[in-house]
This record gives sequence, C-alpha cells and structure tokens, in this order.
Amino acid sequence: MMSLSRTGESDRHRPFANSTHTDKSLDAAIKLKSVVRHKKTERLLDYYIDIHPGSCLPGRADINPMAIPTILSNITLMDVQKKPCRFKYRVAGSSIYDQWGIDPTGLYLDEFMGSSVTIHPYIDRKTVLKTGLPVYRYGLPDIEFLTSYANMEYLHLPLASDGTNVDMILSSIIYLVDA
Repeated sequence: MMSLSRTGESDRHRPFANSTHTDKSLDAAIKLKSVVRHKKTERLLDYYIDIHPGSCLPGRADINPMAIPTILSNITLMDVQKKPCRFKYRVAGSSIYDQWGIDPTGLYLDEFMGSSVTIHPYIDRKTVLKTGLPVYRYGLPDIEFLTSYANMEYLHLPLASDGTNVDMILSSIIYLVDA
C-alpha cells in the first residue's frame, strides 16, 4: 500500500528506516517545542514537523524555502561527508555571515572553525549524523564570533535523501543579542 507524506508526495520511493531515524526523530522534534526560546527556532521546528513523513526522515527535496522566508537569514544547510566525517556549508543565511564576518558557503566546518572535534558545532552535527535525531542547544558559544558575549540558540535537523541515511543537516542559528 502506498501512502502520501504530509507534502503530498509518495513515500514509495523511500525505504522504511529503522526506528532510530523515524518515529523517534519526529517525536524528538515535537518534544523540543517545549524548550525552544526564539520564535524563528520555533517556526523552523514547526515546519520540520509539518513536512516530516513519520515513516522516514525528510530529505532536502521536502524543503521549500518559500514556506519559511522569515527564517532564511538564520539558516544553514550542510552536506554530510561520512568518511572522513566532515560537514560542508551549502547555504548560510545573511544573519550567519553577518555575525561570523565571513560567508562560509562552500567551506567545510573544519576549514572554517578549525579541526577541533571538541567544539559544539562539530559535536552537535556528529550527533545528528549518528542518531538521526534533532539536536538543540542554548547558551554562550564556545567559538569567538562578533557577538560571543550573547547567548545563541541552535537547532540542527537531520535530512536524508533516501529517508534513512543522514546526508544533510538543516540548522537554525539565532544570536540573542537583545536577550
């Protein structure tokens, strides 16, 4: 029997993922709604929940940037390279490079932030890759930015073109300068 995802497309082309990457991913996203602080983070989380097919992870093809225009400036989209494990910026919103002082598009995370695997930007994305679950973080950054004195809110969401294997990570990064 063929079912339709929330986006209306057929799930037939997607394999059923193991439970770590399916219902648990959607359940984790729903649970995060109670802890996110910023309306843009909440908007991205709501959108992710809306497009999540439940039986597998959403993929890049499920994302419609026109559906989330108010948060595009705070979004990064990263390609995942598994061996060796690296993360490459495919897209970075204008708020991101305004705070960083550089546009990271096309750069690998380790080229931009150093090769340390002990910094949260790497640890969080590696966790998303390994678990297929969203990762949320709030607090001061452990890397120097233009607003390093201010708290930041991060949300990293798994995407999988085959529905199972994380191959991209969609993130929202909010700088809470006025908080």
